[in-house]
Amino acid sequence: LNGDIVLDRVVEVKKKHYEGYVYDLSVEEDENFLAGFGFLYAHNSYYGYYGYARARWYCKECAESVTAWGRDYIEMVIRELEEKFGFKVLYADTDGLHATIPGTDAEIVKKKAREFLDYINPKLPGLLELEYEGFYVRGFFVTKKKYAVIDEEGKITTRGLEIVRRDWSEIAKETQARVLEAILKHGDVEEAVRIVKEVTEKLSKYEVPPEKLVIHEQITRELKDYKATGPHVAVAKRLAAKGVKIRPGTVISYIVLRGSGRIGDRAIPFDEFDPTKHRYDAEYYIENQVLPAVERILRAFGYRKEDLRYQKTRQVGLGAWLKPKGKK
Repeated sequence: LNGDIVLDRVVEVKKKHYEGYVYDLSVEEDENFLAGFGFLYAHNSYYGYYGYARARWYCKECAESVTAWGRDYIEMVIRELEEKFGFKVLYADTDGLHATIPGTDAEIVKKKAREFLDYINPKLPGLLELEYEGFYVRGFFVTKKKYAVIDEEGKITTRGLEIVRRDWSEIAKETQARVLEAILKHGDVEEAVRIVKEVTEKLSKYEVPPEKLVIHEQITRELKDYKATGPHVAVAKRLAAKGVKIRPGTVISYIVLRGSGRIGDRAIPFDEFDPTKHRYDAEYYIENQVLPAVERILRAFGYRKEDLRYQKTRQVGLGAWLKPKGKK
């Protein structure tokens, strides 16, 4: 590893898919910090090291100063952007910000954004530099580091909304994508809600093809080392009992069936699913796949979970309306 500061030999570098910015660098024997891939890594390493109570050079004040300086520079950037360049900041976090100039032509906004970068970057310390990421015509911000925007080409960019998680079924991914398109491309939140209700209705009526309900999860360790038995682990253990070789890295594709008991007991390999014998668990897919994929997005627009799912209405016969009052 090429780096600025390395106090210990690196034992292992683990790469994991994650929407945020977390880096897991294991070192041998103790917790001395490693920093070696540029300013961001050095910043995070110093902060984490100084804040670790068992560190050789633990210093709470030093750790606090890292975040304090970061906060100070973020506030300075926002202040200069708004007061001297006329922007209104819509969203900001430790990695960047989104801003606009209300009622101004797009080309003027882009020009002033670049002018601001030329102005502000010389004021920032060391290797810290702001870059122009793009111009977005519409977007929404759910919580810190969770948002979605769309550019002039119609390309949607999401952050922290878990749209590419492997353990989402196709129906969950597809529904989330349709919801994002309705909001960002068409500016129609009500249409997004209609989409979710339509999908939950189709699930309730078993009208969704089972191929869209397959969940793919990877086995990451030896089966004997799992303390908790999730559905994919339960399926993997049953396959192993039949003689199928299961090792770390094996992807288990399964579907959850209707019934009672633990989810793991009702999960079966997808290639064993027989539509003439089996029915998927509609409630499981509504509550654990579709709604979690869209609930956080639509909550930002004032919708609750119960507002999003299909509600079956009970039909009342004409005779019920013709009964004399007081008679049952």
